[in-house]
Amino acid sequence: TVVAATESGGAPVALDEVLELLEACAEAGELGAAVYCGEQLEALQRHCCSPFPTDILERSFAALKRLLRPSAVVQASKLEGPWSNSGMSKHRKTLGRLINMLVAARKEHRGEGEEVRRTDVKSVIKQEALTQFTRTVLCKLTKDTKALTAKRRGDFVEVVLRLCPDVSRALAWSVVWELERCDVLQSRGREVLLCLNTAMRRCNKSSPDFLAAQNEHMQDLEALARERFEQRKKRQKARERGRRMKRKRMQDDLDE
Repeated sequence: TVVAATESGGAPVALDEVLELLEACAEAGELGAAVYCGEQLEALQRHCCSPFPTDILERSFAALKRLLRPSAVVQASKLEGPWSNSGMSKHRKTLGRLINMLVAARKEHRGEGEEVRRTDVKSVIKQEALTQFTRTVLCKLTKDTKALTAKRRGDFVEVVLRLCPDVSRALAWSVVWELERCDVLQSRGREVLLCLNTAMRRCNKSSPDFLAAQNEHMQDLEALARERFEQRKKRQKARERGRRMKRKRMQDDLDE
């Protein structure tokens, strides 16, 4: 099936089917057929322009690696195909190239996975730092007269900036959004009000060391705040662009 699809230029065979054939050929000791299947896997990977899935990488490597032992290769092949026109030395050369490719891909895949895990851990740490910082700011908000009477998000941002003069406006906005996410700030139509009962319960979970909470992780907090602020601006611009396009389509329909 793989040979027919390759030579006819028809629809490519599924990745898992080629892999199963590769494993079967390698187990039977058919070096030529196995490296042919390995080359087809490589071609499929190039065609889809994306890395091999982890299980495909590991299974392909395990199957081809066994053929490095001379005793694992049959001397008289029982399978015939395009590989039959090449000698054993060429097959071994191709086998070496495929294994080197798979080794490099496995290293890259593991490196990317480790980088993703490190990024996830950093994100969790930053979010936890923001949560702790927000709780500490909240304890100050519950004692501030202007916070108790504020009715707009912008008003709460100004209160945060006054209580924490060293933080950026982006971080102040992140604190307000975090308070809203935790239901400490509750929307009622156009108004946003401080829910004092919820605020007091969350204050009881917070460290009383306000200055330490402010100074620790501040660089990470500012970076996280800038990133989220930019993301919100992009989403807002996208929504505005969508609304403009919708109005334009409606106007065009009326003109017709």
